[in-house]
Amino acid sequence: MRALLVSLSVLLFVPDAIAASGDTFIFVAYKVNSVRIKPQPVAGVGSLTLRAVLHADGTVDDVIEAKGGNNKKKYEQKDRRLGSQTQFTGRWRVIDQYTLERRSIEKNHDYVVKVIVKGKSCAAEVSYALHAGQKEYYIHSAQLDQMAYFSKIQPFDVKCKIE
Repeated sequence: MRALLVSLSVLLFVPDAIAASGDTFIFVAYKVNSVRIKPQPVAGVGSLTLRAVLHADGTVDDVIEAKGGNNKKKYEQKDRRLGSQTQFTGRWRVIDQYTLERRSIEKNHDYVVKVIVKGKSCAAEVSYALHAGQKEYYIHSAQLDQMAYFSKIQPFDVKCKIE
């Protein structure tokens, strides 16, 4: 973990967090093609951003913002320990010396963001994987500002930045 934190020792401006010496900032932005089946069926594109702060003390803060139509939904989690804690739905863990993973295990799917560090840059992979036997995603619709069912959630145009 310490090697990863050292290799990520550059900063990215994150307005929702207060920077301290030794903190690392990661920004991931992406779009999703989605098909909402109920309520109000529609196919469309939404956008999401993930801003994370890895603190030198091994804690993580993150903010996820989803945009749909004219609405935004913000999810914020603070002071979680980097590692495999199970009491948090959005937990961060170190996969190897170059890779961090944020995993949320939801009712019928997993939401996973992997950040792969390459020197002073990064790449990210985002996935929404249905649990065995599930055919629909049950997730918050930013556009409707309520929970909804989707038959498709496909991330694309994923960008990652560490500065």
